[in-house]
Amino acid sequence: MVLGRVDAELPGLTIASRSGYLSSADVASHTLNPRDTSEDINGLGFLDGYQHQFSNPTDALQVVASFRVYRWRTPGLVRDFIQSQLDDSRGSGGREFSGGVAVTRFEEAQAPDVGENSVAFRLTGRAAAALNCS
Repeated sequence: MVLGRVDAELPGLTIASRSGYLSSADVASHTLNPRDTSEDINGLGFLDGYQHQFSNPTDALQVVASFRVYRWRTPGLVRDFIQSQLDDSRGSGGREFSGGVAVTRFEEAQAPDVGENSVAFRLTGRAAAALNCS
């Protein structure tokens, strides 16, 4: 799915305020490895990125869809990163992460034709307890 088709494919969603430029610290916070740092991501060849997140306007905390584009120093480095993320995602079932969130299912999906190293997958999770957001 390309960004221009989001309204047709995901009607009623709005662009979340979290959309925009991605730093290496942002990317580190998106991985499933809680020990990943900005320095780790930079060391893997990350340059910068951008994301669009779309959410349900009646529940602003629930991200419904996220599209990210990352730039890396070389195609080989990005392939290595993508493979490590897929491997981490496949093995995350039932594992609890910070905030009491656990991944309950991993599904690979047909990737959009937007680049040489495009991938698509869906992680479904559950919260073990209500999160206190203040």
